[in-house]
Amino acid sequence: MNFKFTRGKSITSIIGGLVGGFYLYQNFAVCIGICSPNINSIRTKAFIFGALIIFGLVYLIWSLFQKKK
Repeated sequence: MNFKFTRGKSITSIIGGLVGGFYLYQNFAVCIGICSPNINSIRTKAFIFGALIIFGLVYLIWSLFQKKK
């Protein structure tokens, strides 16, 4: 396990978080859009929450499998 920041791990985690957050943003908004009059607030929260969760998961999984130097 290596939890130190590296350029590749950080960039991949950020890109994965943004892509995953956007994916959740689109799908969650479609599911909840019928019921909620304030969809923009919900969509923004879904994007931020999804991006943070996926950023953390990508970084954690990569760190767990990376050997210490």
